[in-house]
Amino acid sequence: MIAQLEGTIVDVGAEEAVISVNGIGFAVRMPSSDLSRLHAGTQVLAHTHLAVSQEAVSLYGFLDGRSKDLFLSLQKVPGVGPRAALALLSVMNADQLLEAISSQDVTALTKAKGVGKRGAQKIILEMSGKIADLDKKTDTAQIPKNIGEVIDGLVSLGWHEDQARAAVETVMGQMADSTDSSGDIEDAQVPDVLRRSLALLGRRMK
Repeated sequence: MIAQLEGTIVDVGAEEAVISVNGIGFAVRMPSSDLSRLHAGTQVLAHTHLAVSQEAVSLYGFLDGRSKDLFLSLQKVPGVGPRAALALLSVMNADQLLEAISSQDVTALTKAKGVGKRGAQKIILEMSGKIADLDKKTDTAQIPKNIGEVIDGLVSLGWHEDQARAAVETVMGQMADSTDSSGDIEDAQVPDVLRRSLALLGRRMK
């Protein structure tokens, strides 16, 4: 299972991006909203899922883990495959999609390519009881302390949010011995993490 990729964007197309990881180019199908945020030559961290069928082996990716979770949950609905799930997340972000399901907005769901009225009704029927669990999973997820502050600092210096997040997560991994088990960044460590992240981003641009 390829659960995550961190690398350099080589090319961005209408339906997929090519991400180079240690010299290997992975073709990753992504929502159009995510693709619009990517640019060749920049770093990216993608949450991925490898889908295997009789017809093909495809890698799907998302810039945030919540979209990936929703992508996988949608496929538990009979008749909804990865293409339809991706189409839904291309016309709506995770919050909008959950709201459409919660409010039984069939019209909003049918805006996705390959999703008809009956399919939309089935999604609403099957997913309605799972929305609370998806929201709870997001709400209870532990966000490492101060990571947002460091990322915001990098963004203010001109770096893309995805580049900043990938750099900070790499630095936090390198500093694992000096952070607590939750991965929190202590207040006193913020300047050091920011400095190391800037250095890492600078090396990646060379």
